[in-house]
Amino acid sequence: MGSDSFGNNYYQNDYYMLGRSRWVEFNPAVKWEYDASQITPEWFGWIHYKTDQIPSDDCAKFCLMNSCYAQKWLLPHMENVSGTDQAFYPYSTTRARIEPWDGVSTVPKSQSKILATCGKRQVGTLTSAERGKLMTTILCFSAVGNYMPPMFIFPRKRMKPELLDGAPAGSWGECHESGWIQGPLFVLWLKRFIEWSHSTKDNPALLLLDGHAAHVKSVEVIDLARENGVILLCFPPHCTHRLQPLDVGFMRPISTYYSSEIKNWLRSHPGRVVTQFQTAGLFGKAFVSAATMTTAINAFRTTGIWPINKDVFTDVDFAPADTTDNPEPTKVPLVNEAISQRDNTPMRLETPEGDPGVKTPPRQPLQEILTDNKTPPSQIRQQGRNIQTPPKQPSPQPGCSWMVDRPSNFATTPEQIMPVPKENRTSKRVSKQRGKTAIITESPYKNELLAIKKTAELKEQKKRVAKDLKLKSIKQKKRKVLTKKGSKSSAEEYADAEDAECIYCGYLWSESTEGWIRCLKCSRWAHYSCAGEDEKDEEATHLCALCIEN
Repeated sequence: MGSDSFGNNYYQNDYYMLGRSRWVEFNPAVKWEYDASQITPEWFGWIHYKTDQIPSDDCAKFCLMNSCYAQKWLLPHMENVSGTDQAFYPYSTTRARIEPWDGVSTVPKSQSKILATCGKRQVGTLTSAERGKLMTTILCFSAVGNYMPPMFIFPRKRMKPELLDGAPAGSWGECHESGWIQGPLFVLWLKRFIEWSHSTKDNPALLLLDGHAAHVKSVEVIDLARENGVILLCFPPHCTHRLQPLDVGFMRPISTYYSSEIKNWLRSHPGRVVTQFQTAGLFGKAFVSAATMTTAINAFRTTGIWPINKDVFTDVDFAPADTTDNPEPTKVPLVNEAISQRDNTPMRLETPEGDPGVKTPPRQPLQEILTDNKTPPSQIRQQGRNIQTPPKQPSPQPGCSWMVDRPSNFATTPEQIMPVPKENRTSKRVSKQRGKTAIITESPYKNELLAIKKTAELKEQKKRVAKDLKLKSIKQKKRKVLTKKGSKSSAEEYADAEDAECIYCGYLWSESTEGWIRCLKCSRWAHYSCAGEDEKDEEATHLCALCIEN
């Protein structure tokens, strides 16, 4: 029947969005002529109980921002990867690397399932703490299965050699108070990557990474990569769960092995907890077990990076984006614009017939119009008889089946039974620029980044000066100049201040009753309130915004 194929196709396109219930509800509803109002959760539960072909699976966590993973973001990325612009495709596949980072905690993220006594509602397992300390591990591997030694970032200020006991060979560690990747730390990692990959301008390497600010917002990273022949390609925003090989094929096994190693260590060391000094060793054992050549090759193949496959993703992968895929608002012309366009249209003025300056064509008599028609009326009637009407389609003949002998056309669609929920889009003010996929080491991206940084610096300076220029509501008081104790100030030092004006607000010394302070560099004067200094602080010093800018 046509309902089976139609239902299966619709089920495949909307699997992640609406689950399997849409196909189960739609197919029997059309077959048994159910109304949409009769399809209730109780009815679906009965169908699920009677049917063995519909298993119940646990849903995986899916971030709301990742649901915006749409085809419009995928196509530019795949064009860059496939070498449409011929920017990096001629290079060997052994030079293609992928680099993300993952958080390694002293407490595993998830626990494995175990067998328990029937009727036991809660089964516990031993952990080091309720919440562990987070450390960052930077990983990288190539399309042929080569793995770079990981880099550990510990949440501390000083590095100790004991932190790397048992770590994979060649790995190293750095420290930061937050434990997260930072711009200077990524520069150190990039230098190690250049040494490990032996990349040069004659033998470049392709490095794919996500849109973290430490990667795409650092001019130092771009200059270092361009000098050593490293081509940086950024993934589209909110798409790494489908496009990044490490997220797709490596993070799950490394997390599973790491959780298993922590559990074995806790059982072997009763009364102790996992700290930063055991993390690198436990992660090293898990890394050796998970870092296989097959895992790296399959990860690149699954994401369509190598071998290059633009059609690796189907409509099922883009189904969650239907909720946010609203049509762009069209521009409706205003009434004033329509009126102005109508007013600008040239008008045709009619003059009276009696005007001697206007010549009108002579009118044709009615008899001449009738005589111009050469076709007699009898021939016109004969042409009307020769017009053939299309034959009537035969109506379907009754048979033994209640179904007609033609393809099934349903009046009720799955969209009507259970429509896809849509986001109520409201106009929001975007305060920052949205990320995009791009080749970071190219000149257009670098120039754009420099322009953005320059604009941000000017905006920050204007904001700081505007804050300084904002006058505070204070009581009028006697003008005074506070000087440091023991300073050798004389009347000649302030002689030029009688007619001096404030750097920020422009008010004169003689017209003001507030306290003033002098810039240490240019020796110009300003109000305490304009300069943002405390008038009661006798040790206060000031450096004006003009001197800071220069």
